[in-house]
Amino acid sequence: MHDPLSILLERARVQTAFFSRALGAAPWGVETRGAECGIFHVVVRGQATLRVSGEVHTLRAGEVVFMPHGPAHVLCHPPEAGATWIGALPREEAGLPTVTAGVGEPGTEILCGTLRLGELGRELVLAQLPAVLHARGPALAGWVAALATDLETRPPGSDAVAACLGNLIFVLALREWAGAQRAPGSLAGLVHPEIGRALASVQAAPGQDWSLERLARRSGLSRTVFCERFLHVVGEPPAAWVTRWRMVVARELLAEGGRSIAAVAEAVGYASEPAFQRAFKRTIGVPPARWRKERRAA
Repeated sequence: MHDPLSILLERARVQTAFFSRALGAAPWGVETRGAECGIFHVVVRGQATLRVSGEVHTLRAGEVVFMPHGPAHVLCHPPEAGATWIGALPREEAGLPTVTAGVGEPGTEILCGTLRLGELGRELVLAQLPAVLHARGPALAGWVAALATDLETRPPGSDAVAACLGNLIFVLALREWAGAQRAPGSLAGLVHPEIGRALASVQAAPGQDWSLERLARRSGLSRTVFCERFLHVVGEPPAAWVTRWRMVVARELLAEGGRSIAAVAEAVGYASEPAFQRAFKRTIGVPPARWRKERRAA
């Protein structure tokens, strides 16, 4: 059985892509106007200050910062340096497009990329992420170095390697953040050692009868402790999370076609079609037949 975070990410359809490289010679500053998708920066060497939405983050070599909602922001060094709009900076198009800020020998190199998630990814992952996800650590630094080397030398297949490494870096950053965050959410539950075991069981077999007692046994906790810990870590009761995950699977099955609504209901653990239809409408907002019709039309 896969771990619960991996199962979630399979459905999230994470896609990363690198679109440019920024070189900075202090003092330097680059201003962007934001994007409709997520944006991330990988610091290859040197350091930079990120100013975004009233927050200030100091970035060093081997660190990554994801801004899932693509806000306008400034990268600079030193922190008080002014910034120039990125479109007004010198740009070299050979290989990975490169913009240069400042005068002299660049001391900072940053790889810039986009982050996109599928429909379920936007609901299950993006909605829970902070405005700025700043990640660091030895494992992450090692992959950053590998990525920089591949993009610099551009061997055959480098674009495919960069896409894979970009996705990997996002997963590592997400795992670090989810394990360390204090705010409740299902991402925190997925990486929790005890709660995660229960969630993985539901993900693997959503059609089974997941009573509170059975979930507690899977976690290795008593029913009382499990309920308290689940509510504290995830932020909602176990039954509510089970229903939401069943609706995730139900939408996938409905979108695939080939199954009746009654068959989908049975696959996600409902003994009767009317009970499934009520749960689906309560959770998603429309009946399953209408959802499938609108999905096909779209």
